[in-house]
Amino acid sequence: MNTYQTADFYLSSFLVANSLPLAGHSRDLGKVTFEFPQTEETKKLINEFYELRGSVEPNSFSSAIKYLKKVIYDYKPKYKENKECYTTQESLMN
Repeated sequence: MNTYQTADFYLSSFLVANSLPLAGHSRDLGKVTFEFPQTEETKKLINEFYELRGSVEPNSFSSAIKYLKKVIYDYKPKYKENKECYTTQESLMN
């Protein structure tokens, strides 16, 4: 599946508020990139956002912001008893 990737938090919130599913996300050196299915609807919404023509229900936008913040902040480094840092992915493997 082709995806559209963006690090723009408010664009991502706008897309989620318009019912586009989050296809994934990644983190590199603290920078989060969100991924969405690359469809005609995605392209249309992105254009509306950047041309300042997009609109969304305020509560939906607020909920989308909270959801994406949860996605971002739920990924935190974990620490072993000896205080060595290891990633969440490693903790799932143990």
